[in-house]
Amino acid sequence: MYQLYMICSGNEGQEDDFKDVPAAYNWLLKAISNGATFFDDAIKYFKTHYDDLAPIFLKQKNLDLDAKDDTKKNDIMNMHKAGITEM
Repeated sequence: MYQLYMICSGNEGQEDDFKDVPAAYNWLLKAISNGATFFDDAIKYFKTHYDDLAPIFLKQKNLDLDAKDDTKKNDIMNMHKAGITEM
């Protein structure tokens, strides 16, 4: 699962043709939930791709917040980090 994350991530050294930020993040979370310990990668990837991933995160958590509201960005980042830490 982590390898699938890497393929889809668009990170340095990966093919841009396969870049799919939401899919990459999904694979990373699946890898973590199955025992991989890439918590820092998940937090960093979320932060780097905040604009793409924050709306998905908020929808999954049923949170009525606007991801584009800069005053809420820090709160959303902290909620995400707390969720990753719980995993």
